[in-house]
Amino acid sequence: MSMGDYATSAAAAEAVASVSGTLRLRLIRLIEAAGAHGYTDLELEALPEFAHYGPSTVRKRRSEAKQAGFLTKAGIRGGATVWIRTDRPLP
Repeated sequence: MSMGDYATSAAAAEAVASVSGTLRLRLIRLIEAAGAHGYTDLELEALPEFAHYGPSTVRKRRSEAKQAGFLTKAGIRGGATVWIRTDRPLP
């Protein structure tokens, strides 16, 4: 890989990290606003906020938020896991 390729790759990775962090925070706040009702992955994917993102992008951000301790399972709705916000403070 040439230095130019490396710089391009690094810039692309930084841009993706910035967007994924923003999406993850938006997703956490939407789930928080839903309260005890929460959201399933399918419901999140159907929200206008995520309409131009693919399902795997939304699910990946939800998975990251869960792994970081910001979300927890609250039950099942329509055969899918319902996610709600934990009390862990956002950074």
